[in-house]
Amino acid sequence: MTKGDLPLGSTEMYQLGAMAKSYESGDYKEAKRWALGLVGGNPQLQVAWKVLGAVLKREGDLKGAESAVCRAIELKPNDHEAHFNLGNTLKDMGRLQEAIQCYKQALEISPVFSPGLCNLSIVCMLTGDYQSSLRLALQALRVMPSRDAKTVFTEVVRRLPESLLNMSLAGWFTLALSEPWARPSMISLSAAKVVTGSKTYQEALVFLDQSIAEQRTTGYSNLALDLECRLLLNALLRSGPVADLSIEAFCASLRRTLLEAAVNTLPSLERDEIPDSLYFSTAQQCYVKEYVDYLTDVEQQKITLLQRRIEHQIELCGPVPTVWIVAMACYRPLSEVAGSELLLNSTWQQEVNCLFKQQILEPKLETLLGNKIPQLGVIIDTISLEVREQYEEHPYPRWVSLPKTSTQNRLNDLIIGKFPLAEFKPLENCINPEVLVAGCGTGQHPIETARLIQNATVHAIDLSRASLAYAMRKTNELGVKSVRYYQADILNTEQIENTFDLIESVGVLHHLEDPLYGWQLLAKKLRPNGVMRIGLYSQLGRREIITLRQRIHKEGIGSTAQEIREFRRTLTETRKPDQYGWVENSVDFFSTSACRDLLFHVQEHQMNLTIIAQFLERNGFLFLGFDIDHSVTLSYRKIYPNDLAAINLTNWAQYEKIHPNTFAGMYQFWIQKTN
Repeated sequence: MTKGDLPLGSTEMYQLGAMAKSYESGDYKEAKRWALGLVGGNPQLQVAWKVLGAVLKREGDLKGAESAVCRAIELKPNDHEAHFNLGNTLKDMGRLQEAIQCYKQALEISPVFSPGLCNLSIVCMLTGDYQSSLRLALQALRVMPSRDAKTVFTEVVRRLPESLLNMSLAGWFTLALSEPWARPSMISLSAAKVVTGSKTYQEALVFLDQSIAEQRTTGYSNLALDLECRLLLNALLRSGPVADLSIEAFCASLRRTLLEAAVNTLPSLERDEIPDSLYFSTAQQCYVKEYVDYLTDVEQQKITLLQRRIEHQIELCGPVPTVWIVAMACYRPLSEVAGSELLLNSTWQQEVNCLFKQQILEPKLETLLGNKIPQLGVIIDTISLEVREQYEEHPYPRWVSLPKTSTQNRLNDLIIGKFPLAEFKPLENCINPEVLVAGCGTGQHPIETARLIQNATVHAIDLSRASLAYAMRKTNELGVKSVRYYQADILNTEQIENTFDLIESVGVLHHLEDPLYGWQLLAKKLRPNGVMRIGLYSQLGRREIITLRQRIHKEGIGSTAQEIREFRRTLTETRKPDQYGWVENSVDFFSTSACRDLLFHVQEHQMNLTIIAQFLERNGFLFLGFDIDHSVTLSYRKIYPNDLAAINLTNWAQYEKIHPNTFAGMYQFWIQKTN
């Protein structure tokens, strides 16, 4: 019997039960009181030291947590969970090599301990040991394909160097995209590198180019891709916009080949040749990208001819070849075909029905849902009206799927877990928090927030009814019941009766005429000690985009879909990687709505950290920390070791000057109201 297994009296048993109950219910203050009493009365009680360490870590007292867990390990050296807990504490302190040793010790004791494999994988990744990180992530999936193991896989593979992205991972990527395990956009770039590195993909691309050059109209149904590459490419194309120029070119060749075959196919009752599944996937990809790819005059003429043929056959109640429908869907939404709803009355292959659902039924449903969205106040601000018009034309972002489930956290636990060293004051209303998402777009953000925060009621507002309708459709589709949508301007937030424990506005305020004024209006809707999550464009991080926006303005390029296509074509053909290297990696370049948001927005401001710091000081906010890759935080701490909490914005401003791409997306950070 170890020192941690000594017999206990009835009083201690009662105290242990009370401690465990308090901890499990989230009453950590009470759990700490019981733990301190237990270790004070019986210093040999190992489990009390473990709980004390866990509570102290939640409070941000990492030194105290380290001491408590070390005591638990001393009492019971073979407790793998205690070694794991110590590893977690050391990881938060930035002592990664020591954390690695703790995780390894936990796994020596319990080799199939999935959390240990997951966390060791993450820490190996943070130290730059990507090979070990990948091996451990895959081992965790094989041991137990849990939600955490799937999340770790996506976190690891999206950071892998290209040399480790090969076809041995194809099956895992296919699963991760199909279920999906995370936002598909998080891993689609890495998945695309796996596909484009495949020999059979490269051979198929050559075959397609030759078919186009020779104007072949046969053979389009049988692309010689190996099975794993084919499955991954199908999953990738159906998951959302793919940010890869090679795959964009591949899809362009696919649809040209199919269009050539379609215009040379006659309608027949006897024979209906079904295209390869990749053509159906290409049609779905083209639709979700809103047909942002450039098309030649010849393609334009042929697709117009094909549309007339389809409409003529519908009018005659005659047969419409499947190849016509798929080719049409690759170039224009099927809903634009006159009488397209009559096609639904016939019996079709399942893949055709999927196209009908995506391109006819779902837009119709959005129209119905849009009419039911309540409006708060009248939108009268000139800039707000212009921004609304942009998103009515092009709801943003277009997305297909999100994970069906997520790990829910109490709001206090979520924030403490993110920022264990910040001076965060826990919120009183943590059990049923009220959340406002200001500028919710097409719904990804409020849906993820509702799934992440336990028992949260999420109120989501946006200027665009079209975006809100898209959001409502996806919210209903995913079975999320706790999100309520409203059409409203941030400038009209006084129309909202509620106040909120958390307000999130990411990528929105910088599109107002006066972002700081809009920010102040939102802040007025916070409850005492309320928290905000804010996302604002960085002037330094957006420097390349600012240059491109200036070029667009100087050349008088408009923001119609055709002008966006033309500019994309010019940019990709003449791009200079040293100036516009982000083009090949930014998912926002690969759909019409996203490209318009990225480069052609009617209103955009950029900020710097000095302006943000001044706003926080004037308005009584405590900076809690950035939503940023942990590797960046570690890099920051090496330069500023006296700011382990990473909350000094003056230091961060200097760091950004040294590393100007740190906030290339935007500044995303959490703050808390202090008055």
